Amino acid sequence: MKNKNLMLLIVMMILLVACDNEKQPVNSEDSLINNSGENLEIMESGENVTDVEEYYNIYLSKIDSHEVDESGEVSIYKYELAGMKNLKSQKIVNDKLEALYNDTINECEKIKEGESLPKLDCIITMDNKDLFSFCISKKLVTNNDTYVKEFYTVNKHTGELLELSDFYDASNYLDEVAEKIYDEFENRKNISGDSGYFFNLRKKDFYEKIRINSKSFYISENNELVYYFQKYEIGSGTIGEQEFILIENVEL
Repeated sequence: MKNKNLMLLIVMMILLVACDNEKQPVNSEDSLINNSGENLEIMESGENVTDVEEYYNIYLSKIDSHEVDESGEVSIYKYELAGMKNLKSQKIVNDKLEALYNDTINECEKIKEGESLPKLDCIITMDNKDLFSFCISKKLVTNNDTYVKEFYTVNKHTGELLELSDFYDASNYLDEVAEKIYDEFENRKNISGDSGYFFNLRKKDFYEKIRINSKSFYISENNELVYYFQKYEIGSGTIGEQEFILIENVEL
């Protein structure tokens, strides 16, 4: 009889432990993995509901090269963007990269003695879970270091190429941007001690420049929204390229 009671007690204890284990919550810190193998954040969107925030890896690769001189030490590289969700936007960027590559090769074939060689570089300025921002930099065929730069910033969640307006809520964002740049421009003129280095530009001049070229911006490694002016665009060659921080901490 004692053995029967002991066995019954053991069975009851086993059943209680099993029921208790079934009530243990799922660890909220567990990672979710998407098809590309990337860890994704779990975002709370209501009681007992979780949503997965998708984003896409974007890659910038060298896919071809052209030797500039016989030694093969200097080459022009062709770059290609891959991984964008929006294939139409991806094609727009890649068509531009291909055109720059072909144009640079054509310039190489026309180089005269004493002229410096052209150069083509891609620089990634930001690559996080939200944004991919890069610059294509082309060195011109001149005797001094003069570059022309173009910038592209991609929203990783949508695959869309971002415009300057995407970082502002107000429809009159150009007024805000022009005023911020103009104020800093005047400050730099005063600090230089020689206003002749800077062109005599007004706020409305900056407004028009930004309106015409609203894509001349990038996201820095410090997560800043930076607007860029080419060398000779707003001043003499002495001041070189000029950059203006518009937003110190970018949020989509």
